Amino acid sequence: MSKVSNSTLGSNGLVAEWPEALAAQAGLDVQTYTLARVIASEEGSSPRLHKVAVGWAVMNEAARKNQTLMTRVTNGSGQYGAQNASTGARYVSTARDPSTDDVEVARAILTGREPDPTGGCHRFFAPAAQDALVASGKAKYTMTADEIIAKWTKEGQIPVAVAGIDFRKLAFFRWPNGARWSAPSVPSGILGVLAAAFVGAAGAAWFAVRKGWL
Repeated sequence: MSKVSNSTLGSNGLVAEWPEALAAQAGLDVQTYTLARVIASEEGSSPRLHKVAVGWAVMNEAARKNQTLMTRVTNGSGQYGAQNASTGARYVSTARDPSTDDVEVARAILTGREPDPTGGCHRFFAPAAQDALVASGKAKYTMTADEIIAKWTKEGQIPVAVAGIDFRKLAFFRWPNGARWSAPSVPSGILGVLAAAFVGAAGAAWFAVRKGWL
């Protein structure tokens, strides 16, 4: 799996290049690239189900906050970075460049081809990894997994067991009555065929005009 972009992460935890430039480098729209980047940064080396679940949780959280994906994952700064960047703690990390596999997962989510396996979750973290970081004494990691779970449930968040994912490896939570993101509907049956034919004809006409054939 090859990377689709090449960015530079500074000592301040921020990515030097701007999202639009990186998305263009990857040949993607900014939203697809941003979601792929979140997936790569949070669960890039994990099984596909983990990537799909994290991608959906992030989209649900943006919907809950009534924000764009970019605003939610960059704290409104419009600049990618680590979760503990110098500008303040972030909801998720966007520090790593996505692979072609991460892009495929992002596209599947955004087009509605991959349903939400979390049932509308908004937050997640890796309990085993969190405990390992606390045990190592790494700066800014002071709360154990059990303490985070206790804090989030006290706030009213509901822990969710996602089928096929070990809760100790990747734990998901949702806010009761929290908004959920909905993928755009995909035409089916004869309507889908007609829509595809219309789009194809329109595209052919545009190309002909560009070539001076019409």
